[in-house]
Amino acid sequence: MRSPENSGIEQFQQFFDRPALGMAFQSGGHDGDDALLDGGEADILLVRQEETVMSLQNNLAAARTHAGLLLFNETEQRIETRIGRLDVGKSTVLRLGVELMRLLQAQAGTIEGLLSPKEDGSAEYFFLEMNTRVQVEHCVTEMTTGVDIVKEGIRAAAGEELAVRQEDVVLRGHAIECRINAEDASKNFAPAPGKIGAYSEPKGPGVRVDSGVGAGGEVSPMYDPMVAKLIVWDADREQATQRMLRALDEYEIEGLKTLIPFHQALLRTEQWAKGETCRDLLEDKAWLKTLAFEKPAPKGEDESEPEKVEQTYTVEVSGQRFNVKVLGPPPSGGAAFNGAAPGVHAAPKRASRAKSASAGGPDTLESPLQGNMWKVLVKQGDTVTEGQILCIIEAMKMENEITAHKAGTVSELPIAVGASVASGDTIAVISSPQ
Repeated sequence: MRSPENSGIEQFQQFFDRPALGMAFQSGGHDGDDALLDGGEADILLVRQEETVMSLQNNLAAARTHAGLLLFNETEQRIETRIGRLDVGKSTVLRLGVELMRLLQAQAGTIEGLLSPKEDGSAEYFFLEMNTRVQVEHCVTEMTTGVDIVKEGIRAAAGEELAVRQEDVVLRGHAIECRINAEDASKNFAPAPGKIGAYSEPKGPGVRVDSGVGAGGEVSPMYDPMVAKLIVWDADREQATQRMLRALDEYEIEGLKTLIPFHQALLRTEQWAKGETCRDLLEDKAWLKTLAFEKPAPKGEDESEPEKVEQTYTVEVSGQRFNVKVLGPPPSGGAAFNGAAPGVHAAPKRASRAKSASAGGPDTLESPLQGNMWKVLVKQGDTVTEGQILCIIEAMKMENEITAHKAGTVSELPIAVGASVASGDTIAVISSPQ
């Protein structure tokens, strides 16, 4: 529900029966400043929820001047996260879009839809949109048909005939695409931009990598966090899965957190083997947290700071002698500098600093990512519960909800709408209740 004063959606709830929906309708009007109950203009948008759906794409190419049009196989996006997809080529959705291509006069396009399987074995198809371009997943279609869709689109744009006829489009084998994004699945797929160290792509038959980075490159926080697309092909789904796992194992990207561990874990699940949507895994925060990257082992005091000693030397300058104290490593083998045996005393060690889960202490909530502060939902002095949404950070075209890590009172809130936020910046300080 949203009120006329605010274009953003104020509430979003799920309902599984009519009575619950009716009660929410009334309470929704009350929560919206009584705009609905008083005959105002607050809106309530009802959306049908499908429990199990498959996101499908049809790739097309058309040559307007020669009345040629190709409809390729459907790409099934069986696994779709908030930002990434694991795409599978070969599905059963009905072919459509010929008239759309003609009406839109497009050289290449993609039709998106949803397929909702029913208990009786049938399925319901929902048309979503038509994009007059190829999309990220067109590689799956190219691997299963052997047709360069981009090349055919360029031919059509140049006024040439398509080099492929509809009867030439034959599906062979099975292809899988994994988006290799700089994201941390254990943190709700938060963007993880940064610099790339060593970089090595997998190779071999049936393996394709579309990338725009290399060793020494950088994934900017200002754009989509995609590093590359990894596509494999094989005779069937099972063999394609094994080939993808092998390719993921060979992919080396140093210095970045990527979705490679997520893809590896998901492809090894029973849900994937059964061809399920794996939605339960994507919504399982505990399972996602098992994919957390290992933190660097804390260095011991001796390792982080080599032992230093204070040494006293007697030196002569312009005929005058001075005692000089030097702080540094102990002399090797006890040898004396300049023949004078220095007095050696262990340097006082720095007081160790107590560390907590976050650098700002247990009350401090730090930003897990870099971006712009889109919305602040609390005020200083508010009492919050653990898991309550405090603010929303916009990063890489996505809205990331930041929730309270503990219950308490917001004693500090050094954030403002529209301000830039760096990873590690303090979002809020939440004091425990007295």
